[in-house]
Amino acid sequence: MTYYYTNPKFSSLAFLSLPDKKLLSFMKENLFSPNALWRKDNPFLHLILANELYSSFEKLMDLIPKRINPNLCDGEEFGRKSLLILLCLLPPSHSVALKFIELYKHRLDLNYQDMTGKTALHYAIILGRYDLATRLIELGASLEIIDEEGLIPEEYLHCPAAVIISTLKWIDIDPERDIKASKNKLSDHFNRPLQLQGTQLSQVKSTIKHVLADEDLVLVKYIEHQDGICNTFVGDRCLETYRKMQQLAFKIADNNGISLRKIFVIEPLAKDEQLKFKKSLEDLMGELSGVSIFDQCVAGHKRLQELFETIASERTAYSTFRTN
Repeated sequence: MTYYYTNPKFSSLAFLSLPDKKLLSFMKENLFSPNALWRKDNPFLHLILANELYSSFEKLMDLIPKRINPNLCDGEEFGRKSLLILLCLLPPSHSVALKFIELYKHRLDLNYQDMTGKTALHYAIILGRYDLATRLIELGASLEIIDEEGLIPEEYLHCPAAVIISTLKWIDIDPERDIKASKNKLSDHFNRPLQLQGTQLSQVKSTIKHVLADEDLVLVKYIEHQDGICNTFVGDRCLETYRKMQQLAFKIADNNGISLRKIFVIEPLAKDEQLKFKKSLEDLMGELSGVSIFDQCVAGHKRLQELFETIASERTAYSTFRTN
């Protein structure tokens, strides 16, 4: 079987940026299928969602809605998640998830269970996604399906914080990340991987404020970009960052049989680049909300508790009516 990641026409994902008419022509000429596998167990549509390319996913829904299998699932390596489950697992996907549900509501298997026995409704409740959970219930999603933990969706309303955190981390979402952040980790002004004090920092407003306050911060290019091998890596001038970058450079050089000197460059960025970095942080500060994805999940639980109290009340009233 040929996977899309091995096909140079698809592997860079650059074709997704084409204007609509050109993209349609490209897909037709190259026999593109949105349901094809990117690699083993990982369909193309799951890949772009997992990489938070929501605008690309939405574009495909707009351009070729009938060619998308809305019940497409990934393989065992990734948990046998349906597209609906994956969308319910990705908090930043809110508007796209609702659009997907509305577009395919007559075809969706709302009660499909993944490898853990959970449905989309289980995950929507675990992550406090009130709007998604409400719509799934309105469309007839079962409230009675039991997962491998022996729990129905409603029983996750009071789940421990550890369950929320582990669920988010399972799909590589940082629980501390700001709800307005476009990705987990802080990068430099050119969107290159960035380490400060030997670690990649989460996109958190208080963290960025702390970085901005460091007047002595100097960024250094440690690892030089090599086509098909590695990105450019940038970091601060502390010893811990140097050591970690050196270890990474050794690993890259050894794995690819190239000279360490070629990639491990240790070049302080020019002053104008330092200023651009500071400006990019200031802009990001203005965009972020100060609310973490974890906090958003907890707040959603409170709204969902009210929803299920209403459902319980309606059930009681209906039962009383039938008895009388």
